[in-house]
Amino acid sequence: MTYKFVFSDLDIYNAAIRDKWDYVSDLFESHPELMTKEITYLLETPLIIAIGTNRSQRFVKKLVERIVASGAKEKLFQSTYEGNNPLHYAAKAGNTTAARLLVEQNSDMTRVPNPYGSTPLRLAAWHANKETLRYLLTVTPDLPSGEEGISSPYTGVAGGDLITLTITAGFYGKSYICFGRLTIQHSLRS
Repeated sequence: MTYKFVFSDLDIYNAAIRDKWDYVSDLFESHPELMTKEITYLLETPLIIAIGTNRSQRFVKKLVERIVASGAKEKLFQSTYEGNNPLHYAAKAGNTTAARLLVEQNSDMTRVPNPYGSTPLRLAAWHANKETLRYLLTVTPDLPSGEEGISSPYTGVAGGDLITLTITAGFYGKSYICFGRLTIQHSLRS
């Protein structure tokens, strides 16, 4: 086992949680592989760590731009040991800014479930992140069942879960609750 990057990994971790892009910008320039390297025991990347803080918005923006510019766009959505990708983290943390940046890079990721079957939309509802949920509702398509092998998040069990989670989180207004995306969006306006 090599410990070559132990100190740089710690520096990257600290920069990611403190929104200190300038501390690692040169390091990423000289070692671009570190931008997408797994630097925690849960296999979290610098992007996932920064998104999870919901405070490191500049770091996230600069890192996404640099990863895309380096031609490694496909590595933006690396999953952790637990199978969550950066958009799952944005949904859990309520990081709407990061969710927007990620969806701009690959809107199909809104429909990708983690190993437990939770999409970013469901995770935003589960963690009571109203703003992020509102945003994800606008960008998560309602595909007919069976299309592309992914079921609709707005019908059946998934739709029922979504309604239940929004009610449990207190995201209801004066409107009545029924199944369907339109009603969920209406309920979140209050």
